[in-house]
Amino acid sequence: TRRSSDLYPSKIELIHYIFVVVTVPVMAYLGGQIAGMRNRLKAQKAELAVALERIQEMAMRDELTGLINRRHGLQVLQEYKTLLKRNDLQVWVAMIDLDHFKRINDTWGHGVGDEVLQGFAKQSTQVLRSADVVVRWGGEEFLIVMLEDSGVNPNAGVERLRQHLSDHSISRSVPDLRVGFSAGLARCLATETIETTIDRADAALYQAKNLGRNQSVMA
Repeated sequence: TRRSSDLYPSKIELIHYIFVVVTVPVMAYLGGQIAGMRNRLKAQKAELAVALERIQEMAMRDELTGLINRRHGLQVLQEYKTLLKRNDLQVWVAMIDLDHFKRINDTWGHGVGDEVLQGFAKQSTQVLRSADVVVRWGGEEFLIVMLEDSGVNPNAGVERLRQHLSDHSISRSVPDLRVGFSAGLARCLATETIETTIDRADAALYQAKNLGRNQSVMA
């Protein structure tokens, strides 16, 4: 038989040994680096997803009040309108304008004006139903989108909000300040565009203001 030294020359064994000694730690190190990179990528993806969600939320929310903005409000109204074809429901919009808001800014400053807008947003979402969508339309104007059963008075929730505002403070800086609002309500008809519905609600709003403010008019 051949000697083992003939089958496995010492130089070759030494090379194998050095290869194993050098390669195994390197492979372990590379494996750790790859695992670390994967973990970092997962973390970065998670951070990116959170950031994207925040950006999307910012794109649909009004920065001052936290309510959904006008553009997203129109999308919600369009989605609600599709329910007209599937359910025995009515979609109503209430265009609201805070009364004498300019006087508030002129008397106490825009900081208090901002508090009033924030206070209205907070209290309206607390008083109205979860299905009622409150939209910051622009300036001191707000739009409420409401789903109602046939025969139900859509102005009930609006009047409940009006009463609540007359009984509760709306500004931290001026606790005694109370705010009223004028409102125009219009039912969304399947045969008309959303813009037409909003125009009718807006016209009813101006009628409410001309009649003395702090009241609602049905279009």
